[in-house]
Amino acid sequence: SFPTRRSSDLRTLMIEFSSNLVNKTVGAGDEATRYYDTLYSGVREGYARPQDFWEVPSWMDELAHSLPDADIYVVQDLDQARAFLGKAGYGRVAFSVMDATKDLTHELLQDYKGHVDAGGYVDPKAFKDMPNVKWHANTESMVKDAGRVYQEGVDYRHFEGTSDVLPRADLSKGCRGKCTFCTVPKEITVTPRHVVDQQLEQIAKLGSKLVYINDKTFGEADNYQDLAEHYKTLKQKNPNFQGFVIQTSAAQMTKIPVEWLQKSGIKFVELGIESYNDPILRSMRKPATEGLIDKAADKLR
Repeated sequence: SFPTRRSSDLRTLMIEFSSNLVNKTVGAGDEATRYYDTLYSGVREGYARPQDFWEVPSWMDELAHSLPDADIYVVQDLDQARAFLGKAGYGRVAFSVMDATKDLTHELLQDYKGHVDAGGYVDPKAFKDMPNVKWHANTESMVKDAGRVYQEGVDYRHFEGTSDVLPRADLSKGCRGKCTFCTVPKEITVTPRHVVDQQLEQIAKLGSKLVYINDKTFGEADNYQDLAEHYKTLKQKNPNFQGFVIQTSAAQMTKIPVEWLQKSGIKFVELGIESYNDPILRSMRKPATEGLIDKAADKLR
C-alpha cells in the first residue's frame, strides 16, 4: 500500500524496473543475456531468479537508510507506472539509471512534471531535455538535496522476506585500475568498519544464501582480510548463508594468499577478463596479460 496524495508530497518514491521488463526490452538473446540467464537460473546454489529483482538494488537500501519515509515502486508495466506517477503526488521520485534502463526511464518520465532525482552510470545529457530531472553523483547528494542528514549504512526494510535476492555489501569503493572503458572512480575509499558491520547486520536479517561483495576490484583495499571474520559472523546469524561472491582482476587475484582464500568464505569469483588477447588488453590499459589470467584461473581450481 502507498501513502495518500496528501502525505506523499513529503515523501520520496524510489523507482526501479523489474528484471523481467528489462530483459524483454534490452539485449534479448545477446551473449551477456545468455550468460546471466544461465547464472541466475539456479544451476549454482544460492543464485535465483525472482520476478522483479535478482539482486537488491544497492542504491535503494543506501537511500532508505537516510530517508525513513521513502517508498519503492517496481515498474512491471510502463502504462500502469505512468498512471500511478500521475496521481500519486510524490514530492520526489528517484532513479539509478543504467545503460539497460536509460531508455525505459526516459520513456516513463516523458510526460512527468514532478521533481526527479537521478544518478547512475550513464551520461546525464541523456536527460537534458527534461528540466525537472536533477542529476546526482551519489546517494549522499540526493539525501542532502532533500534537506535530510546523510547517514552511511543500509536499510533493507523494503526487501524483508526476499531471501532469494542477492544483497551487496561494500568493503570499499573505487578502483586503482586505469582501464579505458571504465567509469569507476580511480581511487580507493575504504568503508569504515562500523559501517561494514551495520551492513552485515542488516543483510543477516534477510536470510540470503549468498552475499555479493560490491568492491569493484576485491583485494585492493586492505580490509579485504576481514572477510573471513565477516563470514563467521554471518554464518552464526544466518545458518543458510553459504558464502560471498567477489569480483576482481586476474592481477589482483594472483596477489591474494591461497591459505587466506581457503578460509575466506568466498564461494564464487568473477574475474574481470574482458579479453584473452595481450594486444587488446594493452590497448584497454587493462592490468592483465594472458599469462596472468592463466595464473589466476589456476589458483581458483
